[in-house]
Amino acid sequence: MVTSYSKWNAKLTAFDGNDRILADTSAELLRGGPGGVADGAVFSLGAVTLTCIHTPGHTPESVSFVLTDQGDGSGIRIRGVKKRFGDLVVLDGAELDVPRGQARVILGRSGQGKSVIIKHMLGLVRPDRGEVKVFGRDMNRLNRKEKDDVRENFGVLFQNAALFDSLNVFDNVALPLRERTRWTEDEVRDGVMEKLGLMGLQEAIDKFPAQLSGGMRKRVGLARALMLQPKIVFFDEPTTGLDAHKSNELYRLFYRTQQQLGYTAVIVSHDVPKIFKLADEVALLAEGRIQGCMSPEDFQLSEQPTIRAFVEETMGHLYSSDQEENSFYAQV
Repeated sequence: MVTSYSKWNAKLTAFDGNDRILADTSAELLRGGPGGVADGAVFSLGAVTLTCIHTPGHTPESVSFVLTDQGDGSGIRIRGVKKRFGDLVVLDGAELDVPRGQARVILGRSGQGKSVIIKHMLGLVRPDRGEVKVFGRDMNRLNRKEKDDVRENFGVLFQNAALFDSLNVFDNVALPLRERTRWTEDEVRDGVMEKLGLMGLQEAIDKFPAQLSGGMRKRVGLARALMLQPKIVFFDEPTTGLDAHKSNELYRLFYRTQQQLGYTAVIVSHDVPKIFKLADEVALLAEGRIQGCMSPEDFQLSEQPTIRAFVEETMGHLYSSDQEENSFYAQV
């Protein structure tokens, strides 16, 4: 729960009762353009909404705010979502919760709607029925700017990393900062080098995507996805095209960065059972619905018919051995 906020250098920050930062704006957001911040202006900080109530002089330093909405404290909440394309019913009453700070893995056979449900979370697709809430805000009721404000909290690692071939590693990772902030080039360089350091890519800043291995491209994509300190990161088949060794390297990076940065993770993957090492809970999407969402261990042992059939068809044992499991975390 938000108990206070502070305003410094035209940046608004919301705190909980233990003085932990819950959300903040970018510095330029409070400046509100040449005319300053208008009385009644609303600023979205994830689940937090503050409204300007007094702006004498219309300068950032004179702005006052009141807390007008704290949301419901959730990350993502999907209820009764239905979606069809022509005669094809893709989602038929899907429901899923993704609490803040946790990692959800979404499984399902090809064509079951995994990408469609992710697009609903991103606000790229509207459901025919049902609701999708992010930070307590119904994405279907938001206008374009409000959706963009929510998306400021998102990072996405695409299946192919989606790097720009004409940009080197440094410029690919710097792109979000240059497009969406007013950071100086010195600040951009510091921020980029910090994230590349997390990925072990400091020596690759001048290389172009064509000069990188598949695993390195994925790491560059992850660095860029984390560049703006997102609160939710979406991973779409992140290890596609990687061998077992490179996949394990990437999994260790996911685990370490999620533990360090505390972001919420939504992961669509076919790489089972290895992807379970990252999951707080696993959800199976089949027949247009989430058939169950539970811990990896409970998922493997589930007696729910659809889940059991999926496990028997695709997984085998959850972990090959205690030695493999201990080895994974020992290297994190």
